[in-house]
Amino acid sequence: MNGGQKQTVAAVIVHWGPALPSIELAGWLARCPSINEVIVVANNQMSCPDGIEPSIRWLVPSRNLGFARAFDTAVCEYPGHDVYLLLNNDVQLSRTTIDACLALLSAENVGVVAPALYNNLGLQSGAGTVSRFVMEPRVRGEGTGARDTVWVTGAVMFIRAACYKEIRFDQRFFLGGEDVDFCLRLRSAGWRVLVTFADPARHRGGSTIPSNGFQYYAIRNRLWLVRRHGGGYRYVAAVCRVAGFLLARTLVADLLKRRGLIRTKLVFHGLIDGVRPMPTLNEPRPDEPRPSLWLDWR
Repeated sequence: MNGGQKQTVAAVIVHWGPALPSIELAGWLARCPSINEVIVVANNQMSCPDGIEPSIRWLVPSRNLGFARAFDTAVCEYPGHDVYLLLNNDVQLSRTTIDACLALLSAENVGVVAPALYNNLGLQSGAGTVSRFVMEPRVRGEGTGARDTVWVTGAVMFIRAACYKEIRFDQRFFLGGEDVDFCLRLRSAGWRVLVTFADPARHRGGSTIPSNGFQYYAIRNRLWLVRRHGGGYRYVAAVCRVAGFLLARTLVADLLKRRGLIRTKLVFHGLIDGVRPMPTLNEPRPDEPRPSLWLDWR
């Protein structure tokens, strides 16, 4: 990478929610010797806050771009780096973790590296795999050292620029599933995906997807994922599982807990959109985030 010269690294934070987590993380990254540039993409259209370090690039798009489009925008606005570090704004990692992941990424044919990610409940994301019949993304148990894996989470992902130029994120997913799809496609193209347990990162909590909105994207994007990578019988099995089990289970839970039917409605719309044709262009739908049609998206 770079013919023996020191690689340049840009960190890209996809911002949503209060400003403070992004300000703190961006400031810490700006002081990290291994990071050459820090870019924040404010998906909630928040203006650059006062007091932020002058070297930090704060991009304000005209709309919520979704996770993949936000990252792609940062790469297009600030090209020329060898590595891009994609981050949620609520992820904590050490300089040791950054250096270890960069060292792994320098190996031949390695396109993506991620540290194992832990939260208050334990391991959140490690060596990702997919189930045999319906391609449901799953996380294997604890491990040691670094290993090849099927996918890693986009919450903290080191991406070789040459790999991303060849195989970009599918921006249609908008929120959730784009990391799995990306890893599956780059592995098919001959790139390697690694996860390391030696130097893990920590997730303080998710703020990218409102909790109810996740119901919609978990269904729609999972069906899209199976459609793209699983073949006909797996896709039919996944649709039947959602329609015959998950939708009914959500309805029963909504009724028993007397919490209204918003979750059932979102699962239903996720199912309908999941079986409809995918958009032809690699960009978010104009009406994204789709759940905002049925709930308050905050």
